[in-house]
Amino acid sequence: MVLTRRKILKRLLYIIPLLFFTFGIVSEFQLGIIDIIELFVLVFAVLAFLYQAIRNSFVGWMIIMTLYFIYLVIWVSELIKSYDLVGAKYDFNIYITWWSLVVAYLGVGVVYFFQRPKNRIL
Repeated sequence: MVLTRRKILKRLLYIIPLLFFTFGIVSEFQLGIIDIIELFVLVFAVLAFLYQAIRNSFVGWMIIMTLYFIYLVIWVSELIKSYDLVGAKYDFNIYITWWSLVVAYLGVGVVYFFQRPKNRIL
């Protein structure tokens, strides 16, 4: 199997989040504050990104996109709820910065959408 530059870049799209989730598991274990549900979610995400980095299939892509949208919905709903804290606990600039990170996260989702595998189901 010959890995072209495009295939390597596609693999990196899934390896980078894999490293973030792995770092999250390790750091939470070191702090000792991990819950069993959080551990399950983090391990599931690590396995999904690992599978996608190795195999790059449509099923793995669907799992990744499902995780992506769940996290996006949670993040946006928490930002909407935290608007009441602007002025009291948060500065408005910090609030705008968080929304700009949401826009950047949407950009990552667009990249994932256009890089979906088209010929491998499993």
